[in-house]
Amino acid sequence: MAKNSSLNAASIAKQDEFYTQYKDIQNELNHYEKHFKGKTVLCNCDDPFESNFCKFFLRNFNYLGLKRLICTSYSTSTVIGQQLTLFDYMNEPVVTGNGYVMDITEVPMANGRGVSDEDIDNLLKSKKRGVKKLKGDGDFRSDECIEYMKEADIVVTNPPFSLFREYVALLMEYDKKFLIIGNQNNITYKEIFPLIQENKIWLGCKFGDMAFRVPDHYEPRATRFWIDEFGQKWRSFGTICWYTNLDHEKRHEELILYKNYYGNEEDYPKYDNYDAINVNKVADIPKDYFESMAVPITYVDKHNPDQFEIVNANDIRTNPDTPQKGHGLIKDKDAVITTKKALTTKDEENYALTDRQTDRQTDRQTDRQTDRQTDRQTDRQTDRQTHYLCENCHQTQDVTELWECQSHSLISTTQTNSSSLGLTDMSQTIRSMDTDSRLVDEKPMQEYLSREKCSGVMGVPITFLDKYNPEQFEILGLANSARYLGNYPCYTIIDGKKIYNRILIRRRKRQ
Repeated sequence: MAKNSSLNAASIAKQDEFYTQYKDIQNELNHYEKHFKGKTVLCNCDDPFESNFCKFFLRNFNYLGLKRLICTSYSTSTVIGQQLTLFDYMNEPVVTGNGYVMDITEVPMANGRGVSDEDIDNLLKSKKRGVKKLKGDGDFRSDECIEYMKEADIVVTNPPFSLFREYVALLMEYDKKFLIIGNQNNITYKEIFPLIQENKIWLGCKFGDMAFRVPDHYEPRATRFWIDEFGQKWRSFGTICWYTNLDHEKRHEELILYKNYYGNEEDYPKYDNYDAINVNKVADIPKDYFESMAVPITYVDKHNPDQFEIVNANDIRTNPDTPQKGHGLIKDKDAVITTKKALTTKDEENYALTDRQTDRQTDRQTDRQTDRQTDRQTDRQTDRQTHYLCENCHQTQDVTELWECQSHSLISTTQTNSSSLGLTDMSQTIRSMDTDSRLVDEKPMQEYLSREKCSGVMGVPITFLDKYNPEQFEILGLANSARYLGNYPCYTIIDGKKIYNRILIRRRKRQ
């Protein structure tokens, strides 16, 4: 059995006792409703009296269709009795220094419509269904608490930050489904990153800022600390995320890529010790490069296993003297790039695949830019180089190459077999259409769309959708986007030039 001193020391020295807000729990759990029906849920780092995890599952016990809810508290919880004055099943006052468990299989509803706070209070005070003392101190690593873990289907909690490695190790050992809170820095742990690489753990939906209630004895801090009007102390972090092995929709959202590698090779230097190019920002991942790429650690929040593969950097070492890293990342002194211009220490930090502040700041700035702004910038660059597609878009000789992507290392794209039959049929229909035989002069889109000359098929930038008037134009389909059109190329060739991401439209005839 784990000793009481270990958790107590972690709580005092690390000050990692943070109490999650109800709204943050609800906002995340909303994405996983389908996983909980008929399941036993364990919250094994949660005071039954004060934890919002416990409160959430009590309030939603019937809605989620839970089979059983177990909540255990650690003996040195500093918030017991702050919100409720309770008695355990032996009618003894609940006090700090005892480990407690709440183990229930039903939550009665007084009004028959939903679980109220009064229902929860009555349940906790009930001698039959209420809170009981544990034999031990409630350490999640104790034999007593591990037995509860064995009986659970899903574990949901906010474990002590300083014991994150040990906590995840237990989840892996007993093969549990879970949804837990952690710090972004945990991604780089040698015990954690291999699990992410192997798709045994991934990030949840929330990533970034989160505020926590903290005990009264916590000392004030210069930043991200405040006391509310009720005297409650709060701390916030900008690097909080959820870790899980429950599938969710965000995990399968495709990352839209806009940048080109070829023609901009100087923006993507190669590492000296690894067979990989460096990508400074997630938004800079090139759409035409399928080899190994080193990206900021914040990429993990956007990782789609259907689109990219995360592999071990040890497998792509080009220098035999480069040591193997337990975490499998490109970082530290081996993340070297030799260029014509001597790199400064700051440059080397920017090129490393780490969780450094520079990466986080860059990605937060990039995330605030909308897809529309990026689309417009990309299309303006393309428009200066190519002609618009008119009637010749239906020529089959322009779309005979197969678009291929290969699995490589570090972070690389994987072959996608998905295709859209409807859009494929649409593209075939478009290729068979009879249209005028004219190419349109190179013009900005606004001027081009206002012209009366062309009434045939036109390939326009995707930003056209922002200006689309269904009474003026008809949308016919997409011009060669491989992820939509199966075995067609991701570009159209016109006069030897490649045009990407085009929507096929035709002007409607005036009545």
